[in-house]
Amino acid sequence: MPTRIISWQQLVLENDPDWVRQSLNPVVWEFSNGRRFVDPAQPYGPPGLSGLTNNGGVLMVTSPVGWPLAKIGLLPNEVWSNSGVVCLADGSGHIPGPGPLFFGSCTADQILFFGGAGLPTSTPATGSGQLWNNGNVVCIA
Repeated sequence: MPTRIISWQQLVLENDPDWVRQSLNPVVWEFSNGRRFVDPAQPYGPPGLSGLTNNGGVLMVTSPVGWPLAKIGLLPNEVWSNSGVVCLADGSGHIPGPGPLFFGSCTADQILFFGGAGLPTSTPATGSGQLWNNGNVVCIA
């Protein structure tokens, strides 16, 4: 009986003929208000850089391209970059429902897309890495 040796890529290409095109181009979602969400994760590959850093417990965005640079005109719980520090617009507060966000498990684009509605306003367990709203500044527990 003949033996056929195949690679994982051959299986992927046979089942998903658009794999090559999609793996080379990130997905960009544009919403009616003009905001964009870029999904940097490539199909069948490791996630890219998050674009976030921890500066002594304060969440910072490494490249605020596409981020609002002022809170003027933002609705409560929308995020903006205050010289790289991830901040929330005035009037922000916790809205029950969304699950917690953790540093290292989300990207800057995801934070920009989801906003801060699910962030608690009290300190979560220390060392958990959970994001929280500390007076409209996003901090890391």
